[in-house]
Amino acid sequence: MHKNVAVKSFLLVICIAFISILSGFTEQKNLNDPIDDKNFVEVSQVDSSEQELQLKIKYDFKKNDPIMILNSDQLKCINIDHLEKLIGQKNIGINWDENKLTLNLSDFSKTSDDDSFTIDITSKVPFSLNVTDITGDLLADNSFNVRDDDDDDDEETEIDENSDDHFYDDPQEQDNQEWEEIDRLTISKGKTINYDTDGLHEKVTPILYFGALEYAQQDLSLQQAQMKKPSDNLTAPNSALEILVERRKESDLIYHYTNTYGDSELTQSGRKGSHENFSTTNLFDYSSKDKIENKPRLSSLGNNLSDNPVKTYDYHLYKKEDPLTHKTMQRLTYRQSYEKYEVEITTTQRFDNDNKIVVSTSFKNTGELDIPSFSGYNFRDITFHIDKKNSDNSNPAMEDPVMRSMGASRGVIAFSKNFQNHIEFNLNGFPRAPYAWGLGTVTESSHVNEPYDYPWGNKIKYPNLATLYAASFTDLNDVGLKGNNLPIGTHFFQKGANDPDDTKFDAGLTMHTKNHVLPKDKSVSMTYGISLVRELKHQIVFNLDHDTAETRPAIIHNGEKDIPLKISWKDKSGDNEDIYYSIDRSTEFLKLKSKVTNTNKDKFNFLEINVPIEKLQPGPHDLELYLKNDRKIQSKTIHYHFKILSPEDMMPQVTIDSPSQLTSMENPFDLQNSTLIFNGTWHSLKSKSVHLEYQIDDEKTNNIFTNKVNSKPEKNHRWAIKILLEQFNDLKTHQITFRLIDEEDSTKNGTEIFYFKHGVGNVEIFSPANIHFGTINLPSNTDRYVKPRVNNDHIYLKDQRGEQATPLRINLEVRGFEFEKPFLDSEEVPEHGDNPNLSPDDSDDGSIDSTKTFVPSVIWKDQLIPKDTEQNVTKVEIYQTSPNKDIWDNSEDLTNILKNNLVLKIPKEASKNPGSYVSHWTWTATDAL
Repeated sequence: MHKNVAVKSFLLVICIAFISILSGFTEQKNLNDPIDDKNFVEVSQVDSSEQELQLKIKYDFKKNDPIMILNSDQLKCINIDHLEKLIGQKNIGINWDENKLTLNLSDFSKTSDDDSFTIDITSKVPFSLNVTDITGDLLADNSFNVRDDDDDDDEETEIDENSDDHFYDDPQEQDNQEWEEIDRLTISKGKTINYDTDGLHEKVTPILYFGALEYAQQDLSLQQAQMKKPSDNLTAPNSALEILVERRKESDLIYHYTNTYGDSELTQSGRKGSHENFSTTNLFDYSSKDKIENKPRLSSLGNNLSDNPVKTYDYHLYKKEDPLTHKTMQRLTYRQSYEKYEVEITTTQRFDNDNKIVVSTSFKNTGELDIPSFSGYNFRDITFHIDKKNSDNSNPAMEDPVMRSMGASRGVIAFSKNFQNHIEFNLNGFPRAPYAWGLGTVTESSHVNEPYDYPWGNKIKYPNLATLYAASFTDLNDVGLKGNNLPIGTHFFQKGANDPDDTKFDAGLTMHTKNHVLPKDKSVSMTYGISLVRELKHQIVFNLDHDTAETRPAIIHNGEKDIPLKISWKDKSGDNEDIYYSIDRSTEFLKLKSKVTNTNKDKFNFLEINVPIEKLQPGPHDLELYLKNDRKIQSKTIHYHFKILSPEDMMPQVTIDSPSQLTSMENPFDLQNSTLIFNGTWHSLKSKSVHLEYQIDDEKTNNIFTNKVNSKPEKNHRWAIKILLEQFNDLKTHQITFRLIDEEDSTKNGTEIFYFKHGVGNVEIFSPANIHFGTINLPSNTDRYVKPRVNNDHIYLKDQRGEQATPLRINLEVRGFEFEKPFLDSEEVPEHGDNPNLSPDDSDDGSIDSTKTFVPSVIWKDQLIPKDTEQNVTKVEIYQTSPNKDIWDNSEDLTNILKNNLVLKIPKEASKNPGSYVSHWTWTATDAL
């Protein structure tokens, strides 16, 4: 029984007229040609300017014709006009969908002195290029204008933070099931906390919503919200505290403590909805004629004015129950576009187990082109109101909050004397935290005395304060206040408090992703957290000036006796505090310090403490801390995660994150091609400098990097490499050993081994989409014999079944030719077949006239093959394979077999209807056993 394992059909074209040859140029898929002699290509940078990059490509083709395929996600950056003048338009094939540029260098090689040419890249962006020959062999793989992330200290602070090897992962795309689309704004509620104060009982609940609170309370539809004048900005991920006060003799009261301008429904200004809170992209900069390098012009969303070249549309709102907290998450998606660029923006809000709000925004390229320079932005205004009024009971004049550091580069605390609450923005505590963040947001006063559009501007230094900004960043490379390491409670600024001309500051936050090329269908994201904290007279607000998590513990060296920590608290009622701690809950909470004086009841107090750890074993630990004052009021419990290193941990360490973390000799990685791309991390606590190398089996060692200065021993650092494995065409299990070695002492090294083996692949036939037989003259009463012209095209059998390979029978079905179109009276039939009107792709309407057909006779190896006249088809077996089960890849090139053995006999009757004819041919591969 024959099993059909591969089918491939394609189109043949033959023109019945005069004698001339029409040879088609067809781009190929990746192929493998098992020939020992290797083709050679070398790509090098020749010149570089502010706006252009020039590359030199040197080549030497030994296996086949000099045809190369350039593959690049930034194909549109290549100056095609330059190549056409150099190589000739007819020798260039472009496939924009697959980002491939095929070059036939046969003519060029005849006139070239050194078999080399140059290409011009017309945009100074990171540019990647790989070159293959017509059989698919990879000849070169290069990247240019790539920023060296290893020299970027801010990039190395957290290995997952918008790094090159994680930049295009979109965590929200992995969480896209079971979302329910809704057409009205809604409110999601977190856990309710009960408080008793001054004889009253309060129920405090954090809430989240998109747009304006009042519109969400009214269940306004998305369409209604957008029709408000001025329109509500639905892209704002907002939040508030809902406080229900229970009263015994009177009805309960409900208050909403909001934290953004617009939620107060201010009538004096005529502005409603949420305004200074929104997400956007840098697409507006592509419409700007007066661009400024590294300072893209941005546009807010707001009214989406008709004259704004960047359009925002296609809003969708979703909700879903979080399986971890059982609270309702919300997600908003919408699109921005400018010309052929389009980005889908997705913002998700959810509550975590600590009742904090987590906001994630991703930007996905859904347009037709790669975006050569992309950055995404979140703007967030901070203004406090209590039920549409300011916290000092004024209306509509607004009160700007005090902005202080959370310490340890974690983010910002914003509070107001009369607000009775504060809000914390955790901007560094997530794997994909914002690449840059700074103070301020987009309002009218943001642009005062500034030469460039917000958020770009100049730094300003005020006496006795941290470095401030008249804008959030000087340019795209400025990370703003990220990494500031200011102690907890450090005062950033208060509007008008230090300088009478200090009117350009607006309380708020601005954050953005790292500027990168954003390829089609790829994403970049950023995440931050929000804590809404209720401040009551009988409550202690307690903070720890350190940022740790179970997955990101603080590193403690072996032998340390205690851990030094910085804490802060605000207690409006107590006179002194006791500090309690427990480690791993192995004991009851112990008192660390007694009767610490509460020196200022209206402000934060600061203290340095030391927690004893001398008796702990190496490994991970969880420290818990809380305060209790002399009135027996207790604060929340704070966790501090740390790891005590063992002697083995002091050695250099290297890890593999992808393509797989778990491989072994018994469970190797299933390799389905000839290339592996590795991403991982390394660290070494004692080494001054290190080098990273890899070795395949017992072959020679290759360096990934050498003499790398270990400037941050306590941090994890990224590494990545692409390894070609073409030489391994067997079915054995191989290993790649990665070693991180101390440059001063090679005995100190860390090792990670990756195992791989070629798995069972498939069978596929590659053939040209078109084969042209040319233009043929048929004198009356004369048959003609023609052979296919397959010059630069290939017919190729891919067989990567390995040990499961069995012999295959390759069959070809030749169908009858159908009339496509006549020659136009006005056209002159070309002598050399270069008239584009003869191509089936250029027919007037693409129609086929089935009434004018002929069935050619098929001659294979000088033998006439019987035809099936009923089905209008001739079937011929052209080849039978004899695969080697000891190797993985048994692919073969069938081109010459077809060219040397196939002949078609065109009957004289075809001359009655001169014109263009087409025929569909089908390849099949079936088991020969």
